[in-house]
Amino acid sequence: MVRWEVKKIIKNRWILPTIGGIICLWGMILYFATQNGPDLLLTRAKTFWHILGSLTIGYIIIFVNTKLFCLDEEEAVKEVILTTRYGKGCILLKRMIATVISTTWFIAICLIIQIMGFIFFVETKSTSLAFIMDCLENSFSIWIGSILFAIFAACICTIFQSLTVTAILCGFLYGMTYIWRGDLLNPFSFEWFLEKGFFSYLIRTNDILMEPKLGPLTFWYVFLMFVILILTIKIQSRRHEL
Repeated sequence: MVRWEVKKIIKNRWILPTIGGIICLWGMILYFATQNGPDLLLTRAKTFWHILGSLTIGYIIIFVNTKLFCLDEEEAVKEVILTTRYGKGCILLKRMIATVISTTWFIAICLIIQIMGFIFFVETKSTSLAFIMDCLENSFSIWIGSILFAIFAACICTIFQSLTVTAILCGFLYGMTYIWRGDLLNPFSFEWFLEKGFFSYLIRTNDILMEPKLGPLTFWYVFLMFVILILTIKIQSRRHEL
């Protein structure tokens, strides 16, 4: 069942054009960086997740992964699923697992694109090895932020049963990191939580363990995920879908 749900995600027609576009854009960025010396190339290569990588993962989660949670309405099979032995609850759990698996797969692809692009343009093996280790060290926070966002978006889509509403709400919250200037915000203010509290900050930030407010942020993310999961289960129960 999980394998079938993963297949439905990766068969999306927009995946290959998206990956091809990332490769082309990343290649162009690194090519122009090489024109100004190896130092700029290394600096530019480390910024992959700051904009291009994080936007790509956000786009894939919202418009590819999350679509899985509203397919029942589009395919007119919701009533059939609700009459099965295990109902919507079992299917919802398996789809959550599928979106975690596919998100991990997409992160791995983006990491490969980032690393291979740098190796293609750099000349020294020692620099390449150091860069690969740096990318792998940052991959954990990227994975955590992406998985949390994938589950959050899945819950929102399940609650509203609309990909459009999900895209607007999740896109707005995810995009706050790109709008606010974090160094100018008062800690624990409303704008501070908008800038750091909705997943893209975890994906974009190198050395997240050095974040001075890591403790409160960790508590916030645990609280946010707990609330959205409980809310999803509660609403599904009221609809008699669990």
